[in-house]
Amino acid sequence: MSLWRAVVGVARRSWTFNEERVARAIAACSVPVISAVGHETDFTIADFVADMRAPTPSAAAEIVIATRESLIERLNAAGS
Repeated sequence: MSLWRAVVGVARRSWTFNEERVARAIAACSVPVISAVGHETDFTIADFVADMRAPTPSAAAEIVIATRESLIERLNAAGS
């Protein structure tokens, strides 16, 4: 899993995530990508090509942890 994020509040710092080459790299990524570039109302092109968009970097971390825990539970259940 890959998590993409940027510093919020400064448009020029997150503008990279609107570039075509970044969008193509995310789309071509062989592992799931979570975009957490902005903060609630901020959107970039990266958000639309990623496998999932999180409203904040903190929310992305929560998604990753929940997904990991769910996977571990499913693996344990399958092994029983």
